Amino acid sequence: MRGQFVVSILLLNAIGRPALGFVTLQDELIPRARFSERVLSNGVSTLQTQLLTVVGQDTVETLINSQTEKRIFAALGMTASAAINASDKVRFDLQTSALRSTANTEVTENSGWSKSTAASEVLATGLARFQWNDGLRLGGGATWILRPAAIEKFAFAGQSGQTNFHSFTVLVPELVMSKSAGSGWSAGIGYRPKAVVTRTFVREAASETTELSEEAVLDECWSAGVVANLPSSRTLSLDVNLHGSTGAQKRDTSSGVVADEDNNRRYEVSSMWGLGDISAHRLSLGLGYQSLAYADQGSVSPQTIPMWSVLVQDDWKQGELTTRWNALLGYGSDLQSLPDLNAKYRRLIFSLQVGMVF
Repeated sequence: MRGQFVVSILLLNAIGRPALGFVTLQDELIPRARFSERVLSNGVSTLQTQLLTVVGQDTVETLINSQTEKRIFAALGMTASAAINASDKVRFDLQTSALRSTANTEVTENSGWSKSTAASEVLATGLARFQWNDGLRLGGGATWILRPAAIEKFAFAGQSGQTNFHSFTVLVPELVMSKSAGSGWSAGIGYRPKAVVTRTFVREAASETTELSEEAVLDECWSAGVVANLPSSRTLSLDVNLHGSTGAQKRDTSSGVVADEDNNRRYEVSSMWGLGDISAHRLSLGLGYQSLAYADQGSVSPQTIPMWSVLVQDDWKQGELTTRWNALLGYGSDLQSLPDLNAKYRRLIFSLQVGMVF
């Protein structure tokens, strides 16, 4: 009987979320817009590599029944990016990253509900831009995302089960336009359309196996960035991202009707202030904000609540080599007041990155 109950819980969970709106792991775990870093430069070829680590905790407190759900997560990965000026008229921007994350979730109640997950992601982006008159560059490219196979283990009331997610890939085009004026400033905009792919998975519990599928949706995204060089080796940058709806689908299992909901929106704003040079160190301070990313209460999660982040960066120049250190602290909180729920969501993230700029 308990085994059937576990199976029912798993199936209801699958029916309740037939569509998965996702962002890249790096964007989720390091919450700040950074369009200017990837797209804008003043005609200089660069190569940058970074090792990144992330730790954090998600907390959901349901006040009506004094239940607390805690999720501890960690991630480790590598990123590399390059800006290559092939000629005075042609430039290539390349980026790749590989991340691995793990998480454990527990609920402090008598049932002993718990879940453990592990996921990976490989991402590659390539852009080609062509310079027109007066520093105007127009171009395009594509981003390829691979989510390898993953396992989610589940335990409830002494019973256990697991979900085996199959791998899937997403290929989405990108368009960019940028404008620079000598060494004074640069600005640009970019666009990425929504991409939808079907993800299949298998749920196993109490000797029963169920094959299911859901849509994985990468949001439409508009991006903009500005970089200005100020006196005394200082800089100022501003980035804005506007993500479109997840296009989440809700199925009526009795009639088979599928209804699209296109109301989810999220905007991200971040800025970086270069504080100038201190000896061989160039220090910068950043601030970022993410708005909420849900349209109804059924989509609320620690990943979709509003969030603030603070970033400290140190570029340590040693001859022709620059060592870059980044430390980011992010915090989000959201209170949901419903007659049958009344839950408070919190998210805390700390990220440390170290790499080389050539």
